[in-house]
Amino acid sequence: MSVKFTTIKIPSADLGGLNPTVDINNVSYIHAGYKMSESAQNKKPPFMGEGMVSTMLPYLQQDNYNRKLEDKELDAVVLENENLIATILTGLGGRLYSLFDKKRNRELLYVNEIFQPANLSLRNAWFSGGVEWNVAIKGHNPFTCSPMFACKTKSSLGEGVKLYEYERKRNIVYSIDFILPEKSEFLYVIPTIENTEKAEKFAYWWSNIAVKETPRTRVIVPASHSYMSSYNKNAYFVDYVDNPDVEGRDSSYPLTGPRSNDYFYDIDEGEEKWITAVDEQGQGLLQLSTDMLYGRKLFIWGQGNGGKNWQDFLSGGRGSYIEIQAGLAHTQLQHIKMPASTTWRWCEAYGAIDIDANKAHDKNFKTAVNTVKDYIAEYFPNGVNATLENVLNSYDETPLSLERLGSGWGALKNIENQILGLDPISKTLQFPTSSMNEEQEIFSELLDSGKVANSDENAYPIGYVTSEFFEKKFEEAIANGNENWNTYYHLGVIKYALGKTEEAQKAWEKSVELKPNCWAYRNLAMLERNVYFNQDKAVELMQKSVYLNPVLPIEKDYGETLVKAGLYEKWIEYFDGDCVNKDSERLQFYKAFALTKLRKYKEASEIVNENYTLSDIKEGELSVSELWYEIYGPIITGRDDMDEKERNAIVDKMRPLGKLDFRMH
Repeated sequence: MSVKFTTIKIPSADLGGLNPTVDINNVSYIHAGYKMSESAQNKKPPFMGEGMVSTMLPYLQQDNYNRKLEDKELDAVVLENENLIATILTGLGGRLYSLFDKKRNRELLYVNEIFQPANLSLRNAWFSGGVEWNVAIKGHNPFTCSPMFACKTKSSLGEGVKLYEYERKRNIVYSIDFILPEKSEFLYVIPTIENTEKAEKFAYWWSNIAVKETPRTRVIVPASHSYMSSYNKNAYFVDYVDNPDVEGRDSSYPLTGPRSNDYFYDIDEGEEKWITAVDEQGQGLLQLSTDMLYGRKLFIWGQGNGGKNWQDFLSGGRGSYIEIQAGLAHTQLQHIKMPASTTWRWCEAYGAIDIDANKAHDKNFKTAVNTVKDYIAEYFPNGVNATLENVLNSYDETPLSLERLGSGWGALKNIENQILGLDPISKTLQFPTSSMNEEQEIFSELLDSGKVANSDENAYPIGYVTSEFFEKKFEEAIANGNENWNTYYHLGVIKYALGKTEEAQKAWEKSVELKPNCWAYRNLAMLERNVYFNQDKAVELMQKSVYLNPVLPIEKDYGETLVKAGLYEKWIEYFDGDCVNKDSERLQFYKAFALTKLRKYKEASEIVNENYTLSDIKEGELSVSELWYEIYGPIITGRDDMDEKERNAIVDKMRPLGKLDFRMH
């Protein structure tokens, strides 16, 4: 058995730098609402809809990626024994990129052959394939496109690897241990969540497993019912349905699904916790866990144009996949309560499954379930939970030296805790000060000198903090006469994150008073637009911001603010004149939108046509499809007063959306 830190080379898009702007009440990308049928309401699980967040602060958005693929080296670690090769991307959230079965000579996961970010995560950038580990907040992990700390481990089970990070939204530490014992046909994964604070908090975990979608893929799980979640505009609709019989079809076959759906399985009482996806030969991947990880789910893109286009958008047309998932709750619309001063650990196992094809695809779903149970019993004769609990209890790992560094925020938080006389953020994991860089510099300097750097007001802010501790430190700097635009700017960010909106506004007003700067003006504009709903004031403040520093994130906010205010001619005039980033697809979209509202359909069609791409289109976003019908309906029919349904039917026939159709319902 071996553990090797290395790199893999695949065609990759550039992730780009961080977006420095502050998330101010722009929650549409974080959490959609939900509605439940009567049957689902009667079976409503605990904490449904609870624990949601209103801002992703202190995180910055990762929205500066592109779609130009070039061969790049990605940091990885490879575990190998006689039967399996596991490849993990340490620089991209610890994604289990590949699990290759040497004994059977086949890949067990869906491996995306490219790295192509798209707008599907809490911080925007996300990529498909492999197994993703989602922690703390509903949605894709804040670290899904970020490095993690990584070190080798030694234990009685053999060598392994540990990846870990400090999650700043919930103030928890999480780690993932990967162990591949000699001769084992299963990769063992041990996630751990540490809450060392003396406060209860909401928690979340889902392991998202991408597997190939074949014409006869069947998902088998020991559940008689599921919570079926459908995607509607701005909301989910949850129904409690039989499994697998749904709407007159067998939902265990993903290709029967006409639209994008989640199936959150309600595992039958007393059943062990597992899920598998098998192909027409009865071959596939089997995932099992200790009982703590009791949730199971199937996600399908569906057979609609939108789902198919999303798959192509993420993989460059290199294949289709589904996701089988495992989590700490019944559904992903829940956050569960984690007690104070608590550590949670569980064990997952990943390996191949080979069962009789006829039984796997028997019309009686219970026959398929029982066939999988028989297969599991061969490998886990003492039971799944007992066997994996034994792995968990016998895993006496000793972390060795760090091979890869994560972020410096854990080190900064430990310094904060030390000053406050609190315990470190982890009982066992190290967050060395060597991991700190320019992102933490302004805050470590404040702790050392009591001063905040009076930096270039046009330079990107590259990091934020949001704790009451740093609120007090910034206020102390001001009280001691060490104030400048930057002091008040960061104090305003902290105040806003702590829910002190009026105090944040006053701090940003003081910031621009000391030195006019685009960042504070922009934040004031977002308060007016998203909190106070004063569009005129928002436009006035965004105009001050953009003319001070017309960088792309500021121009995006300016364009969105103008079109939301209905100032279409004003946006077109700016775009055609002073706009610096005319090649931005999002800014071009705002222009096409404005032209359409002004009934200049021909000009709009010169932007939004079959050659147009919106690289940062969000999962569930309908803006492009809606605009398409608004543009081409009048062009095709010569009328712009048609009934929407009739207009859309004509456009679909004469000039269909094609690759621009990302509708998931």
